[in-house]
Parts: sequence; structure tokens; C-alpha cells
Amino acid sequence: MRTEPRFLIGAGAFGAAVGVVYWFLSYEQAGFVLLLLMGLASSMVGVYFLWKLGKVRRVEDDPDAEHAASAGVAVGRFSSGSIWPLVMAVSLVFLTQGLVFGLWLVVFGVTLFVWATVGLMLESRD
Repeated sequence: MRTEPRFLIGAGAFGAAVGVVYWFLSYEQAGFVLLLLMGLASSMVGVYFLWKLGKVRRVEDDPDAEHAASAGVAVGRFSSGSIWPLVMAVSLVFLTQGLVFGLWLVVFGVTLFVWATVGLMLESRD
């Protein structure tokens, strides 16, 4: 089934409808524009998928397809017990806090993020 375009176009129609209702209930411009843009953005992606998927037959659309037919190319091994994603998340917290409190936190966050990225890449090379 091609649910992606229907879902995204439906979400776009919902965002536009909620935006119009929001406008008539509050007369607030920012929320109205943001809801309309949310609807427009998801509708654009849905229409693109509808246009693009109309030309290509995917494995997901074939009811008789085997599970192995949808398997992609192996990209490597990723450890399920790695600490590096947590270190990356903490570094992004420092980086965003540095935008508010000072440049030294940005430098620390970027340094920690680079260190975590290198650690994750080296860990996945086994």
C-alpha cells in the first residue's frame, strides 16, 4: 500500500483546516500562518511522493514479495551497547546551552561532539 502520500496529504489538509479554525477562534496571525505552513509542507512532500511513487514499483507494494527482497546493502556493524550516542546527545546539550550562556560552552560542545563522532566511527570499524 502506498500510505505515505495519503498520510502526508491528509496531515496537510488537517493542518490547513486547523489553521482556518484557529484563525476564526483567536484571530492570532502567527499560529495561523504556522499551521498553514505545516499543512503546506506536509502536502508538498505527500504530492512529491505521489508523483514519484507513481512511476516506480516498490517491493512494499507487491503482496507476493519475499521479505528478503526489501533488504538493502549492508553498511557495517553498529554496536547496540555503545556509549557514544549518549555522549553526542550531551555534547549537543552543551552546544545549545552555549548559544545562550557563552561561547566557551559552544567550544566544549563542539569538541565533545567531534570526540564522540570519532569514537563512534572507530567503534563501528570492527
